[in-house]
Amino acid sequence: MFEVFEQLASVADWETIKNTIKSQQVPLNLFGEVMYLLGVDVGQAFGYSIMKLLFEGKDLRDIAEFIYNDLCDQDIFHVSEYLGGFQNTPEVECNIDGKPAENSAIYVFGNDAEGAKKLSYVLTYLQHEYSLGWDDLIMVISTALSNWGLLNPSDKFLQLFLLYVSKELTVDEVC
Repeated sequence: MFEVFEQLASVADWETIKNTIKSQQVPLNLFGEVMYLLGVDVGQAFGYSIMKLLFEGKDLRDIAEFIYNDLCDQDIFHVSEYLGGFQNTPEVECNIDGKPAENSAIYVFGNDAEGAKKLSYVLTYLQHEYSLGWDDLIMVISTALSNWGLLNPSDKFLQLFLLYVSKELTVDEVC
């Protein structure tokens, strides 16, 4: 498997990279090795799209644990970096309105309502699982919104994301 990914480092064609990654069914614990073998250029061009493929079909709790423990060394403030962001080569997806979402952040669970729900689940799961304070969750969300360019209150993805996050919290957690 590793030889396959090493060969992809020189390929600039997204379809080839995507099809190869899908066919390999990479386990989460090999994410770092795969990204290393793909190289900096491919990682910068397609990093979030690659994570999206690697996370596809995996359990959200496993993804949350993997991001928090393995990628972030239990530093909650870095979690949002692995849930979405910008890459050098934009992936054209449909946004929540079904229109092309060019030049927008790529979310590892998708730019639609289901993606917003999964993003919020991962954050609230970590908050509950590791007894993180409300202030930690707010800081992570604020950082994420800034990193993802989601500062427009009329953005439907933002509205759904915040709705799903707040829906999971109890009154005691907020107070």
